Amino acid sequence: MWLESFVGRLIIIGVTVVTGLTAGLLGFYPAVANTSTNQSKAPAATVYSMNEGIALATGLTAGMLGFCPTFANTMPNQSQTLVYPTNEYGQTYGPEALATSPETRPDLILARGVDGTEGYVLNEDLNPELPKTPEEGLAQERKYPNGRTIPLYAVDGKTIIGKFHIGKPKVEIFYEPIK
Repeated sequence: MWLESFVGRLIIIGVTVVTGLTAGLLGFYPAVANTSTNQSKAPAATVYSMNEGIALATGLTAGMLGFCPTFANTMPNQSQTLVYPTNEYGQTYGPEALATSPETRPDLILARGVDGTEGYVLNEDLNPELPKTPEEGLAQERKYPNGRTIPLYAVDGKTIIGKFHIGKPKVEIFYEPIK
């Protein structure tokens, strides 16, 4: 829903701030106009000015009370944990970009295969344990000099529907100009 998107929340913030400021300033403007020296009702203007000052403070407070919680909901919060959907085998699935830390990544990460098929890769395939020593890192690099290919799964995490390549991209050489 657009209200839950970042842009939707920015729109809500803008409308709330403008409404609060408008309410406050509409109430404040007559007070400024009535306090000028060429007004014949100077004592009444003081009382009117105080009432309008209260209206300004009320409008600004209402605007900020609406603004702050809305703004707070647009900011990423580490304490809010995302609940990924779960497949029939109990594996979570979804985009890795929504995870707030490596520990909160889903079991099946949304990916696009080498042929354009959309599916999921296993988190442990995509993010294996890092080498502990430089020698292990070099051995891993030698083992996969052109990157590696892992299976692309359907949402069930069992059915292989394609391949996902990690590493150096495939380069195609064109001998004719591209039109």
